[in-house]
Amino acid sequence: MRTYTLGEFACLTGKATSTLQRWDRTGVLAAHRTVTNRRYYTHDQYLSVMGLPPEPETTRGKRTVIYTRVSSRGRRGDLDNSDGTVFDNADTSGRIRKLERRKRRLERSLARSRRANQGKDKEHGWHNYRKILLRKRCVEQRLANIRTERMRRVCDELARRQPSSLTIEHLNVKGMMKNRHLAPALHKQALATFLELVEHTCHRHNIELRQVDRWYPSSRLCHECGWKNTGLTLNMRVWRCPMCGSRHDRDVNAALNLRDATEYQLI
Repeated sequence: MRTYTLGEFACLTGKATSTLQRWDRTGVLAAHRTVTNRRYYTHDQYLSVMGLPPEPETTRGKRTVIYTRVSSRGRRGDLDNSDGTVFDNADTSGRIRKLERRKRRLERSLARSRRANQGKDKEHGWHNYRKILLRKRCVEQRLANIRTERMRRVCDELARRQPSSLTIEHLNVKGMMKNRHLAPALHKQALATFLELVEHTCHRHNIELRQVDRWYPSSRLCHECGWKNTGLTLNMRVWRCPMCGSRHDRDVNAALNLRDATEYQLI
């Protein structure tokens, strides 16, 4: 079902935004809310305001079902949908890269200050060390806030599409963190925080949240013929099925396999 923001709804109906806000407060026309408490309106509300009859059930589009998978390559995308759309990773933005460079410089300054203050007591030394440590913590907090806001925007976009269900994977994060090549990038993604936001969004908008088993081979299965690629490695982002000849993007193919998953548990 089509949804509209407050500004789009005001332009379509010819009403002022202040009027729509007043109607929302008084209950004349209650707006829906996203995770970040932003107003949005549905197409049925537009028809009621314009005095048009509601669409019959036979012509009304079915509610879409979204199947998402967190991309295993952080530099490409953050979230893949079964329709092929990819949400950009927050770490690819120039703002994040600039703050990461600043954080690395502060860490080097912190190490130099630590070596320079060896043997000094806390009363007569370590003053610059504490200043640099405070600056480093401020940068880390800014990075965390940017990534959390990006997760909220992704959840808002998923909620605006009004899916009937959402499918996620149960990842072995503890085991993946033991890989020293994956651990730094995986730690930045804050998957636990993202899962909490997704659960909150689904429960608030009555979306069925599904979770497939940890060992479900979403990346290895060909969504066209079901052939399993047992030799698939992490650095193979694109592969071709030898049985049907289909060319697959690793993350989009995994999202399509989550769409076809029949064994799952509800969260």
